[in-house]
Amino acid sequence: MSQATLMALSRDGVSKATRKEATLQEVMRLSSTGQRDNLKPEEGVDLNTLQIFSKIRNELTSVDGVLVLCGGRVEVPDEIQKRVDELAHEGNQGRLVKTRTLLRSKVWFPRMNSLVDSIVKHCVPGKVATPKPSREPL
Repeated sequence: MSQATLMALSRDGVSKATRKEATLQEVMRLSSTGQRDNLKPEEGVDLNTLQIFSKIRNELTSVDGVLVLCGGRVEVPDEIQKRVDELAHEGNQGRLVKTRTLLRSKVWFPRMNSLVDSIVKHCVPGKVATPKPSREPL
């Protein structure tokens, strides 16, 4: 399990954030009871996110009732998604594909690509370090 989390995140940190998130609690409940097709959102549960999880319900597992795994990758709660993206982007500044590849090898969460895109797009050091091909005037 320790291999599935990023180095700067502890399992306890991810599990605490998971316990706070109503949507992931509902995903774990549906997964553990075998009612993966029974989508009845309760208060605080995001129906759109729950529908995304229902599309991949066969890949979801719950670990000790505190973590959700999607095909061996840790499902990152909303609370720490931006932090996870920034950690992945830290060593790959300006490199969208490498940042996405690193994230996909360890974690998963809905709308991951759009969050990575926005972080890379607004990265000033990445813009400076990335060469822009230009043509010399004739």
